[in-house]
Amino acid sequence: MLFEFAVSKTSADNDVGRVCSHFTRWAMDISLTDEEMEAVREFEWTLGGVLALTNDYFSWRKEKLQCTDRVRNAVPLLMRQYGLPQDAARMLLKGIIIDEEEKAKRLRMKLEEGEMSTELKRYVGALEMYAGGNCYWSATCPRYNKPQEEQEMKEHNT
Repeated sequence: MLFEFAVSKTSADNDVGRVCSHFTRWAMDISLTDEEMEAVREFEWTLGGVLALTNDYFSWRKEKLQCTDRVRNAVPLLMRQYGLPQDAARMLLKGIIIDEEEKAKRLRMKLEEGEMSTELKRYVGALEMYAGGNCYWSATCPRYNKPQEEQEMKEHNT
């Protein structure tokens, strides 16, 4: 169920992902062959999943305070699917993210086993920096880290 959620979440954001991938290649003046695009597709997809699930991991503390009937986060999905409290669901999600990061590493190593053009090497490196930057941003940005801490403190002091 989580896999289907991640796929649908990534698919829903697929147009944005394609634009970002295309923009990254354009901004870096990278031209890949059709064969290179096919070879890197699973790596792109896996890192896209890492981005989406990492966002869910860090944004949940803010999102849980929002009134909505639509689930857009993997944490409540895991809570319902496995009957977990939110902290356990977040830890499970963290493990899933780490597994997907390891998968991305294996896919990169598989790409490196073959002949990689300079352009493809630059693109793979850019995707890794993009994913790493997103993880850093999600972990440190005020959007996910400050407002909910203030709300939790207010609720705790009441």
